[in-house]
Amino acid sequence: MSFFISRARSYTRELVDVFPFKGDGPPVKALLYTGTPDNPNFTPRPISDVEFAAATIAKAVGPSGPNAEYLFELETFLNSVGEHCGYIERLCALTRQYMQSEKA
Repeated sequence: MSFFISRARSYTRELVDVFPFKGDGPPVKALLYTGTPDNPNFTPRPISDVEFAAATIAKAVGPSGPNAEYLFELETFLNSVGEHCGYIERLCALTRQYMQSEKA
C-alpha cells in the first residue's frame, strides 16, 4: 500500500460519494485519483486518440503489473453489471490487437 500511496502523489486525491449501481442503498465514500495536466506524466492525447491509448496500454508495465490487466478488469466488471461503454470496448479490442501483434 505504501508504494501505491507514493505513486499516487502524482495525482490529485478527492473523497467522493459513490452511489450503488442500481440506486438501492446509501452512497459510500471512495478515494478518487485523477491525473491532471500539471502531472509531468500527463498527456491528453489518449483521450482523443483511442489507438494511441491502446498502443500505450498494450506495452505499459508498472510496478503493480501490466496496465492492460487494469483495463481488462474494468471491461469484465462493466460486462458483469450490464453496462456497455463503446470507448472501453474499442480500447480493449485495440489493446488486444496490439498485444497480439507484439507477440507475432
